[in-house]
Amino acid sequence: MRLNWLCELSAAAETPFWRSDLAARVLQIEALLGADLIARLHGESVVWMGHAPKPASLLKKRMIKCPIFVTALGTSADLPTIVSEFDNLPFQSRSVDAVVMHHALEEVSDPRTVLREATRILAPGGRLIVFGFNPWSLLGIRRGFASLLPDRLAQLRLVNPIRLFDWFTLLGLELDAPPAYGGFVLLWDRFLSKSIVPSASQIPFGGLVVTSAVKQQATMHFKKLASKSRQKLAPVAYPRIAT
Repeated sequence: MRLNWLCELSAAAETPFWRSDLAARVLQIEALLGADLIARLHGESVVWMGHAPKPASLLKKRMIKCPIFVTALGTSADLPTIVSEFDNLPFQSRSVDAVVMHHALEEVSDPRTVLREATRILAPGGRLIVFGFNPWSLLGIRRGFASLLPDRLAQLRLVNPIRLFDWFTLLGLELDAPPAYGGFVLLWDRFLSKSIVPSASQIPFGGLVVTSAVKQQATMHFKKLASKSRQKLAPVAYPRIAT
């Protein structure tokens, strides 16, 4: 008996994941989880990092003068697109008002480098939104059987949300909203009632998690030095010259 129906992840390798039925449900849930956060985005320029072009089009509905889609796979979205590696973004430091990382940390060998690069281009006071799969979920448990039942998500490096929050602190980012979790029955919801409506929760076991943080303004504190009185010259003894 085949077990591929458990999560629909064992489809043909040539089929892109973001065109699968499971991906459609992922995007549906994420649209709900991140609706309020995306609605807050505004400014001169906002960068969307990821490989799924459809959700990036949400930036066109916001008050953003220059929304940009950055991908490493060469896919194009319905807005200006740049093909670039996520750990070497072609933007100046502190040049964008917001960065959205749509599963961008999971498809690289070192997610810390990518997060540092996204923070570099983010202006002080700018917002960083991160979409990701939650390893502490049924989906994370499913990946434990990837050696027996290979799937298209087996190569992803799921980031522990607690570790992600620690990286935020080290990079000068501060959470501005509680993380939202969803997709608790993501792998089997197609076999359940069609009336199930995805909902957000703060229970940290959903298959999907969305976090939002703000880059803090760097501050410098100057310590006032106490004024010191000028030291008097010490008397020096000279030998008496005989006349």
